[in-house]
Order: sequence, then structure tokens, then C-alpha cells
Amino acid sequence: MRHKSTELMGTIKAFVEEYYKNYRHSPSTTEIANAVGIARGTAYKYLLAMSDNGMIRYDGQQISTEQTEKVQTEFTSVALLGAVSCGVPTLEEEYAEEYVSLPVSMFGNGTFFLLRANGESMIDAGISPGDLVLVRKQSEATDRCSKGVRHLFRLKRACKTEANLKYVFTYQEI
Repeated sequence: MRHKSTELMGTIKAFVEEYYKNYRHSPSTTEIANAVGIARGTAYKYLLAMSDNGMIRYDGQQISTEQTEKVQTEFTSVALLGAVSCGVPTLEEEYAEEYVSLPVSMFGNGTFFLLRANGESMIDAGISPGDLVLVRKQSEATDRCSKGVRHLFRLKRACKTEANLKYVFTYQEI
């Protein structure tokens, strides 16, 4: 058996990890071969050698590393619906500009949507014009913590076609 280049092994491992982060699955041996400039059969032999050395886990189809095993694969699709006024209510246009995948491990389950902040009245709260605001759909506004994030705002509907982002204040009894 010929000696395998540790430098090429590192290059293959880095490619596999980057590919997995981007596509959420392992690359094929053909994709690895094309990316690092070797033959497909050589890529396969390197994967076997890397698996034997403990650099990766390879079962003939799926490739995993310590890093790829930490990548969260459960996501929820969230629609970016347009702009929300911070201050004076503006006409709400409810159509999805695009969809964004958010990890369930960070945001939990539920119905979410994204809105682009428009206006400057929320700057003190750290929300600038153009920022994306993640909104969880729920029936009442509450001041609570969820996964370390404190919810202090609510989306207020002036009528069916206007929406506005507002602070939520809660008072504790002494």
C-alpha cells in the first residue's frame, strides 16, 4: 500500500466539513475528487485510509467527522414577509420574499416569520432600519425568556392591513 499524504487527507477532511455545512449531507467521492484534483478511485482509497486512521467515519457512503456530527440538521422554514414599521403604522404587504431555515435547537418549534424593520423608533432596543426581526406567532404578548432570549416586543396590528412593532412592558407587583 502506498503512503497517503497527510496534507491531502487534511484537505479532503476540510472539504467534507465545509460541504456538509453548506448542503447538510456528505459529498460523493466524485465531488471530493473534483474538489481536490484527484481521481475518484484515489478519493475512495483516501476515505478508507482516513477512516482506518480515525480521522473520519466512513461506511462506504456517508462520511462524518467530529465537526459534522455537531451540525444541527433539524430546521424550520421561516418566511421573510416584508417590512414592519417601527413607529408609525404602515401598510402591511404579506407575501413571502424568500424563506430562511432556522435551527430548531436555537429557536424551538412554532410558527415564525421574519420582517424587515423600517423606521428608527426601536434603535434604543437595538433594532435598526433594515434589521430582520423574528416574530413568533402567538395569541398574547408576554414578557418571558425562551432559550436565553428575552421577548420584549410585539407586533401590533392597527387593522387587517397595517402592522407596527411595539415594546411590551410588564409590571411586577412589589
